Amino acid sequence: MAAPFSFPLPADAVPRPALDALERELVGATLAPLPSGQHGGRFLGWVDARGARRRRVRVVDTILFRALRWGLDLDARRWWFEHPALAVGHFRIEEGPSRWRPTRVLQLHYEGSRLPIAHMLYDELLPLSDGRVLGIGGLNAPRGEGDHFLFALEPMAPVR
Repeated sequence: MAAPFSFPLPADAVPRPALDALERELVGATLAPLPSGQHGGRFLGWVDARGARRRRVRVVDTILFRALRWGLDLDARRWWFEHPALAVGHFRIEEGPSRWRPTRVLQLHYEGSRLPIAHMLYDELLPLSDGRVLGIGGLNAPRGEGDHFLFALEPMAPVR
């Protein structure tokens, strides 16, 4: 099989943990309380899944989640690109089973958002006891199709 489509970006120079270790951590961790405030997102790597290997998925997800600055406001339940004031989506959080891994997560549902593609969006968060928040980003689809990439949320000073 050919290597999945990808290309390096300056943000890729930041060391990232091994994906297999992150996968084990996602499955073995206990859900901790969700922190509050604004968090910047950091792309950690591609999930090894058919849906994540599609060229169009790689291009779109690379532009949105590797090339652009993005994050979540966990208090306002909004996500943004480039600056928190440019929030483009609203989500609700529901605790439940992961649709992609055998663990419990915080599911992010976007159907309340006015985005035309809100029905296609879905992500999962796993707050950890050490304060880190890991996530799986993707689409509203089953394992292998919807799970595209792993990410981390990092606290940031409030930006107005």
